[in-house]
This record gives sequence, C-alpha cells and structure tokens, in this order.
Amino acid sequence: MAGLYVCTTENDLDFMTSQGVRVGPNTIDIRIAYDRFQYWLNKEENRKKRNFPANFDVAGIFTVYDLMGYGGLAKIGGDCSPNTVFITKESGEFSTIDVAAHELGHVLGASNDGENNPCDGRVYNVMAPIKGILMEQYAHNLYTFSRCSLDAITYHLDRVTQDPKSCFLTTAGDSSWRNKLKEHMSQLLGKKHSVNEQCSLYYGRGSEICGSLENSNVCKMLSCLLPSTGSCSQSPSMAFDGTSCASGMMCRDGRCVADSQAPKMPSSCPYGDFRGKYYERKGDPKNADLPQTCQDLFDRVPWSCYDDFYSKRCCESCPKLKKKFESSDENCAYGDKLPPKNCERAECKVGYWKENCCKTCSATGTNTNTNTNTQQETPKAVPSCPNGEPDWCKEYSESKKHNCYVNELACCITCPKLKNPSQVGCEYGDKMSWCAKTSKTNPDVCKTRKNDCCFSCKS
Repeated sequence: MAGLYVCTTENDLDFMTSQGVRVGPNTIDIRIAYDRFQYWLNKEENRKKRNFPANFDVAGIFTVYDLMGYGGLAKIGGDCSPNTVFITKESGEFSTIDVAAHELGHVLGASNDGENNPCDGRVYNVMAPIKGILMEQYAHNLYTFSRCSLDAITYHLDRVTQDPKSCFLTTAGDSSWRNKLKEHMSQLLGKKHSVNEQCSLYYGRGSEICGSLENSNVCKMLSCLLPSTGSCSQSPSMAFDGTSCASGMMCRDGRCVADSQAPKMPSSCPYGDFRGKYYERKGDPKNADLPQTCQDLFDRVPWSCYDDFYSKRCCESCPKLKKKFESSDENCAYGDKLPPKNCERAECKVGYWKENCCKTCSATGTNTNTNTNTQQETPKAVPSCPNGEPDWCKEYSESKKHNCYVNELACCITCPKLKNPSQVGCEYGDKMSWCAKTSKTNPDVCKTRKNDCCFSCKS
C-alpha cells in the first residue's frame, strides 16, 4: 500500500461530478468515470495537489455513488501502466473488500469465472461474475481464486516480470503505509468485531445475530436480526475470520476450526435464542397459542418446547423452562403439552389426556373421579387437533408440504393429510423447495445436502 486519500468534498475528485459522468443525483456512469479517472490521474498537477505518492502500481476509487448497478470496473491485465485504475462501489460494510479483490483480480489478468474459461461462475470464488445469497456449501470459496483465475494470474505475472523494471520487482514510496497496513492486518477482523457488531455493520445500529441452533454455523452463514421488521435475514457474507464459532474454535475461511486462542463459550446454544418473530397474529384467535418470540414462549406457552421447531430456536429458554419445572419425567419436561384450558383433572383416565396433560395428571393422580353417583361421567372425546390450526396452514399443498417439518404441531389438521409415515425421516418429502430442480442440474447437491433433499436424492 503506497497511500490513502479521503475525499471530503465533491471537488476533491472533480471529474466524478463533471458533465457526462453524473447521470443522476446519486448515480454516475461507471464507464465514463473510469476513462475520466485515467485521464485525470495522468496529470501530475492533480496528483501533487492532493499529495499522492510519486510511485504506485494501481489506483482505486471507493465511492458511495450508485454505479448504474455495477459493483466495480477494471481492465484485465492493466497493471504496471501509468493509468492502471479500478472503481469499486462502497457499500458501507466489509463486503466491499470482496468487490475490490475481484477488480484487482482483473488488473492482475483474471477474467470472470465462466467467461472464456471452464470454471463455474456459480460457486462463489473471488472472480464469480455475480454473487447472490451465499450458499453454505460454497462459503469456503468466497475468499479463494478458482483454478482458472490462478492460472491466468500466474501466466500474466510470468509475462510482465520478464521486464526487470516491472512494478512487481520494485519497491518505492513511503514505507509507513505498508507498516500501518501490516499492523492493521495483524489481528483478525472477527477478534475486533463480535458477531453482533458484524450484524450492525451490515444492517445498522440495533442489529444482532439471530441466534438459535439453526443459525449457529456463522462461519458459513451469518443470520442477522433486522430491527425495523423484527425478522431475520442472511447477511451478504459469512462471519469474519477470527469469530468465535464454538468453545475453543474460531472461523477460518468459512470453516469452524480449533484454535488455542479462541475463548470458551456454551456448546449447546452458543448464540442464545432466536431473536426474531415467528408469526404475525393479525387477530386470528387460532394463533393465540403459538409463541411469537422465545420470551413469549417462556412467559406464556412453555409447551411449545416439545416441538423441535421451537426447541432448536429457543435453545436457551427451553432448558431454563426444563429447570423451572424440575420434572423427573423426561416426557413431561416442560409441563402439560396442551394449553391449561384443555387440561382438566377429571379427564386423566383417558390415555390421550393423561399423556398430554402429564403435569396436571401426575400432580393429582389418575383416579380423580369424586362423583358419588353410580353413573360415571363420560370423558371428552380425544381430538386429533384440539385447538384447530391457523388459517395459513390451508395454503400447504403437495408442493409446499415441506413446511410441515417445522409446522407439524401448528398445522395439525393439514399436515397429517400430507404425511407419508412409510418414509421415515422423509415423511414430507424434500425439506427444501429447491431440491427437485437443483438436484437435476447440480448432482453434487446430493453429496452435501442429502438429508435436506431426502426424496430427490434417495437412491
């Protein structure tokens, strides 16, 4: 690194606001800006006025202006020339690094993966042309070049270093910047910023990790709470290297690995409860017995912990509830399995009520009939769905039955109709909606996601 210049006014880089470059209040034409930047940089007076270093190999602009939808622009193999430049969109978080690395890859001779080379541009390597929502199985590729990129860069460097005056063979300029960069890079970002701070960098103040066991693999996918909506969203990237991911382990290149410097942390629920909301009730009385948050579950509907959907997400609250109930019966760890209004002592003779009202019945005994009349009270019928189900369950069909894996308890009328008990572990077919299509176009999915695509990948 030869130097750093921070613009404080629009006139600092006046060509960025010149006619033809600015095409909107906050938008510039990236191609015209790129050409103007080269021309502007070639003028010595512009460099001296801003105290630019005398020698540098490449100059880059990081701008908050919209670049007409582009992330950046650079010339392939454009290094070691007076006008070697690139432009990158500054997004306000560390994902800008990914774009800058991509543009520098172009400068060093690499093309986009999949363009004039056989490498797959869909597996998230540095030179992937477009990066959408990060897929877990490709997380470790995010900071690595594909074989095609490495070959292209190696070929380019071998060629340009034939010249003994090549910029790659000389060192010039103020070494203090290199020392500052070295010092900055000496500590991993994940050690500087907690997972909650990382979420705040992506989504603003108040954002934090969503929590739950399902969101605990932060090295591959960082899920953050959006304060404005109370919902959770996958961040544009994975957690930074150095982030604690388990007790005595930290993230490195998309993997959670053992490290002697990593701190101890809870193994059963490392990031606490899920912090988002589950359902918007919208006045539907059938949703009244469904928890909206883990705190709501703890305070009002503890029986939801019997459902894996909630126990995984409320991995901190459910163990607290188990401790609170102090039940020696593991099958009654969270008290009655039905709302209090459904559990009556007089019904404990019937197997269904005895099992599902386990706390009520164990506390009173099963012989609760105190009626002295010879005519016995007729017990209530055993319902298959005592509380009914929310209206949204009716939307489930053959193509959406995978939702029953997480909503089986709530959708107790609809889901049994869609269930195939003979397919143990795959009762509702594939657990992801994309499995049927993706398993045909990308057979490797069945190696990494066979459990999720249990129907499409069955042998």
